[in-house]
Amino acid sequence: MVDARATQRGFVLLELMVAGILMTLLVVWGSQSWMQRVRDAQAQALAAWMLAARSVAHDYLALHGAEIAVADTPAALTTQGYQDWAQPGWQELKASGVARAGFPESGALGMRLGIQVLRHGDCPGRACRLEALIHTLQPVRLSGHFQVDEGMIAQWLMATQGLGAVVWAHSSEILAGSTLRLPNPLPGVSQAWQPGVIALAVSLPAIAGGGSGQAGDSDDFLQVGDKRNPDFQGQATVQGDISTQSSLRAQRYLVLQDRNIEFQACAEEGALSLERFHNGLLLCRGHVWRSAGRAAGGGFSFNSLSGCADRDGVSTRNPITGGCACGAGYAAVQISDSGAHPEEGRTQGYLCVGN
Repeated sequence: MVDARATQRGFVLLELMVAGILMTLLVVWGSQSWMQRVRDAQAQALAAWMLAARSVAHDYLALHGAEIAVADTPAALTTQGYQDWAQPGWQELKASGVARAGFPESGALGMRLGIQVLRHGDCPGRACRLEALIHTLQPVRLSGHFQVDEGMIAQWLMATQGLGAVVWAHSSEILAGSTLRLPNPLPGVSQAWQPGVIALAVSLPAIAGGGSGQAGDSDDFLQVGDKRNPDFQGQATVQGDISTQSSLRAQRYLVLQDRNIEFQACAEEGALSLERFHNGLLLCRGHVWRSAGRAAGGGFSFNSLSGCADRDGVSTRNPITGGCACGAGYAAVQISDSGAHPEEGRTQGYLCVGN
């Protein structure tokens, strides 16, 4: 007869083995669940960071869209601080105030981002469309492998709510997403993106920098390079210089306010100015102010007996100054002398000539 105590020990050992197996399975399942939650959090953090960068790219296009639409060289925005308008750098965006100073330049998984601006259609014009791609500079791969991390990318796509696009390993010739499909390499870009690169897109018409971009709205706003006559009906005030490649016509007056002195240096060749003391007109020639026409200084005569009048009492004063004198900046040059006459006195005539 089998000893009952031995049988009982056998059952206890079996129960301990089953419990150990269950504990091992629970630990494995728990660690996998924990790791999946970590990966989900990383994908969501990456998506949130790239969506914030997408807003920066939108502001960049909205601010410079009209200029980008007609840009003929990569350096068209150098005066605004961008070496290449098609690939604005984060430091450039921060320096110009488009991106906030504290915007992080690296995010989850150690990723770094770039911005690539594309132009589609006939620019400038209503068919012109600007598009910016916010993309990772390196592919999303499994840790320690060269294989694309498709699970992580799938979580990222869900976090972007369908706005994301991917260069998949099985179709590396295109950048594809639910709302985007572009060739790889991109139009105008020589180097193709590696499989595993992810991107977000933002687009708007080139006229968004000066209008809402809706149909019929573009006719209400002037654009850079616009050939239409604005036909302003009221006054216009401009703080800077106005340049024209053709003639300048005024139906009424051309009013000058700046005043300069003849023979002093001038900076703008061909410029016109009023003369400070003579109310004449000056022309900048050879970077020196030259008289281009001066107001007459007038003239007068003086009689030794009757003063500024003739023997009949008619005034001989200078009509410009109202007296027997020249105005400031003019010198009296004698042009006549009657000689001494005891009864009529001596009359001398003078002409006022600019100094």
